[in-house]
Amino acid sequence: MPPPAPASARSAYARHHLFADPTGATEAVAFPFETALSLVPLLDHWRAMSEAEPAVYAAAWRDIERDLADAPGLTAPMFDPALLERHDDLVSRLVRPLFPSSAWTTEARALAAPFGGRVIARTDRYERTMGRHSESTIEAINGHDAYIRTLYAYKAVLGRFYGVDLRLDQPLIFVVPDEERGLSHYFKLNASSQFATVEATGPVPPLSEADVEEMLQNVGDLDLWRRKLPPERFRFVGLTLMALTDVTHETATAAITHLVLTSDANVTEDNFEALEQEVRTLFGVGSLRMGLASLQANGALNVRSERRIWNSLVIRDAVRAGSLDWQATPYARALRDGRHVVVRDVEQSDLGAPLRAHLSARGVRSLVLQPLRYADRTVGLFELSTPEPGVLDASTVLKVRRIEPIFALAVYQNLERFEARVESAIQHDYTAIHPSVLWRFREAAIETIERADEAAEPAPIVFDEVLPLYGAADIRASTRHRNEAVQADTLERLRRAQNSVRAVRAVVPLTILDELALRLERRIERCDAVWNAGDEAEVTRFLTEEVEPLVCSVAEGRDELRDVLGAGGSQTSGEAAAPSRSHLYEESRRRVNRAVSDVLLAEQAEAQALFPHYFEHTKTDGVEHTMYIGASVAPGRPFTPAFVQNLRLRQLLAACAIARRVRHLNETLAVPLDIAQLVVVQHAPVTLRFRTDEKRFDVEGASGVRFELLKKRLDKAHVRGTQERITQPDTVAVVYSTAEEEAEYRRYAEYLEADGDTVGEPERLDVEDLPGARGLKMLRLRVQLEDPRGYSNRCA
Repeated sequence: MPPPAPASARSAYARHHLFADPTGATEAVAFPFETALSLVPLLDHWRAMSEAEPAVYAAAWRDIERDLADAPGLTAPMFDPALLERHDDLVSRLVRPLFPSSAWTTEARALAAPFGGRVIARTDRYERTMGRHSESTIEAINGHDAYIRTLYAYKAVLGRFYGVDLRLDQPLIFVVPDEERGLSHYFKLNASSQFATVEATGPVPPLSEADVEEMLQNVGDLDLWRRKLPPERFRFVGLTLMALTDVTHETATAAITHLVLTSDANVTEDNFEALEQEVRTLFGVGSLRMGLASLQANGALNVRSERRIWNSLVIRDAVRAGSLDWQATPYARALRDGRHVVVRDVEQSDLGAPLRAHLSARGVRSLVLQPLRYADRTVGLFELSTPEPGVLDASTVLKVRRIEPIFALAVYQNLERFEARVESAIQHDYTAIHPSVLWRFREAAIETIERADEAAEPAPIVFDEVLPLYGAADIRASTRHRNEAVQADTLERLRRAQNSVRAVRAVVPLTILDELALRLERRIERCDAVWNAGDEAEVTRFLTEEVEPLVCSVAEGRDELRDVLGAGGSQTSGEAAAPSRSHLYEESRRRVNRAVSDVLLAEQAEAQALFPHYFEHTKTDGVEHTMYIGASVAPGRPFTPAFVQNLRLRQLLAACAIARRVRHLNETLAVPLDIAQLVVVQHAPVTLRFRTDEKRFDVEGASGVRFELLKKRLDKAHVRGTQERITQPDTVAVVYSTAEEEAEYRRYAEYLEADGDTVGEPERLDVEDLPGARGLKMLRLRVQLEDPRGYSNRCA
């Protein structure tokens, strides 16, 4: 056997921390190490206890030693397992310290051969948990039981013989089926190796630091590990103490989240039944039925769709047939008030006769409805129903709230996809064509029809030699504004929760409320000092799973605390009376975008009359617009460069009007926003082609590609040699390449200053080199924000 690894080697790997991801792993078909039962470590444990506490254990140990004399096989390092049955009473006394009477009915414990071999002792709770299932018939939830056990065995080998601390964070979670109720229970296995040891069966294989590093870098390649450390060179002897912890709720919630998120935040027909089964597992009700419904744009329930992801409520068919007016039911009330509805027993409830009859006819006796909210709006409804009365009650809502954000996101994403599909369908059959190029689409359609060939490709729609003009009005620091809004909203929720806890504490002097108030105070301090990604979700979990249940349980039934409970629950997680900061920011952003679009569209009404040109604009965190002008867009009209120059000048005038409009609008906005504007000058013409497969225009050629790259990369570009962004609030950055373009825009700048639209000489700056774009320059014009005159008055 080689000497222990030197300290330097041990420390080099002591910090390795691996999460064993079975994805792509070389699966162990079976656990490859030899294992053997041995009572020797347990006997050593008894001997140590009798010496440490003779008054408690000495007499029992003497009796055990006397009886062991009649069973010498049990003291051997390895023995015949048949001896266990012949000396059952002695074995029971040996394992008794590991199974205290207090744990016999409350904890699922078992003593077995190393790594889950033969079980020699178990508690009643373990027996009930496993039921008729043996350890060999249950399966790990991820299906990689042997792989994970093998890694833990190698962890012991590395630690024992090579001084390498391989830290694994891979729990073993087993699925124990409950056929009677049609459910599954999840149990986490915790195993102690206190009474087990690993032995070498021969010379220990040498292992260099390079070998260890290679193994750690390839933790999923068990073939590599077997070559480096053949399993037949080692043997595990002794006993393993196992404990099963019920993690059904946590695992079912994680499974629901996994099913939704791995399908891109989508509930599909394929995963609906799997989700419904996990919901049954979470609530422990095998007869539970899950229903989902999305809201249409007009706020009405979608009752026409046959797809369960759009409407699988038990009232769908009755509403569709016209025999039930859902607006007069608790379904409408839940959506309107944003509050859950609980019906413990339909037949004993005060529901209207039509709804009660409909639910009873479908075997529904207990019902819970939970509105689904996302981004400060109600997007759908979540329904749970069961034929068993009294099964669903107010406590059910606490679990519902744990998964409500997941389903709210899924319904919202489904709605977004649906709207995108609607838009796509409209574009497919009724493509929204800009009026300036409608004539060319008509010509192409006629050409296709005249060919009388149904399989013929549509006639190409191409506009050659057009000059592009690009402009952007970007909302500065939009990400920071969003984060600050979310932070403020989260702090407000925490402070409301803190007030609720204090109000309850003033009436019910529980010390646990003081502890909860302290945790709230510290969380407020942390969130106020530093805001991190994930804080919002963590605070929501804290409020809904810890603060709210405690406040509700203590304040329930106390009239003096009715205000603390609020509408149907504590105020810890309810919406504030005033609009949230996030809502105020989004509303301000929408108003800014609308104001910018209004100016652009008003300008377009005049500019198109002077010479037709293609125009498109998009709204994100700001508004971008692109124009293409050239003789091919309007072949029936004379075209000269003057039309291009005129459009460029008007683009700058519109940019000045936009800056003034937004500055004046900020006086009325809840969250004032700065915009920074950019104009990109392109002197080389491009080719504009309509992509029939994508139903949109795209540019072609080297100059077109360069123009598209500039549009994407200039937004966050800096002035050369500085960290200053080229775009700044209340200015217009004009980026160009040639001396001719600079001379042209300097003329425009003189006109704008004389007209009162800008202030002072423009700054002339160099733009940092960008991939595919070097040597760019810019003029930065400062907009006159007060007393606009001339053209500016017309656009403002």
